[in-house]
Amino acid sequence: MYLDLQSSGVVNSTHFQQYPGHFPSELFYFNNQGGYYVIETTLVGASGKMVMDGRKNCVAGAQVVLYESVSDAPEQRWHLRRNGNGTFSISPKKNVYLNLAVSGGSYASNAKVVLADRNNEDPNQQWCLEPVDFADYDWAYVFDDANTFSYITSGYKMSDRPDHCAIDIIGKNYAVIRGQHILSPMDGSVVYVSSNKSSAGYYLVIETDCFYKGTGKKLRIGFMHMQNESFYKKDYRVEKWDHLQDVGNSGTSDGFNHLDLSVFIGGEWLKNL
Repeated sequence: MYLDLQSSGVVNSTHFQQYPGHFPSELFYFNNQGGYYVIETTLVGASGKMVMDGRKNCVAGAQVVLYESVSDAPEQRWHLRRNGNGTFSISPKKNVYLNLAVSGGSYASNAKVVLADRNNEDPNQQWCLEPVDFADYDWAYVFDDANTFSYITSGYKMSDRPDHCAIDIIGKNYAVIRGQHILSPMDGSVVYVSSNKSSAGYYLVIETDCFYKGTGKKLRIGFMHMQNESFYKKDYRVEKWDHLQDVGNSGTSDGFNHLDLSVFIGGEWLKNL
């Protein structure tokens, strides 16, 4: 049984339940917010960010629901407590003396997920977290107009540039892409930022929250030749669709505006893209 959204709902007050796997309604992003986690549905069709909510009263027996994200709402921030058997207890920041639990200890499909008085030894309050393959994540494109800004002038490790471990993206002509907002394709953390001092120019690397299949390592995305230094510093958290900086031609970029987009596994180039 897996944590699931009733009828794959993406509207306010959709109930959380348990249900056999594996379905898209059982995939969630765990976004670290100052030591607590925002648990966000990956379902397409959600209007804005929809997250797990323990309700404002946060009392034992309360039904846990999906709700629009509210900044710093303690009923939408969750503490993960590791148990000795490898499972986790999950408590709302608003009342850490409660845990996420299956109502009545039920084994049934569609059994509701509620808040219960904390008992970390109770198997109905113990949860296993299973990372999923990166292909299951709902990645965003790096520009808001994929039709116009998707022309590749130099591909990945082409015969004429075997050391080019990236793709160069422009618009429909060499000028139009300058100043276009570069968007984060996934939630993650900034692991490297450079100023305009090298061939890369203004450069940013984000470590996404996605694990590459079979490696236990997270995918990293590099953005090169940006117009200015990134809005985000090293170790800052970013979320999908955050505006990172704009397209430029800083560094050694052959004199035209483009985005050099690269992919890493941990600190190594992805060998096959």
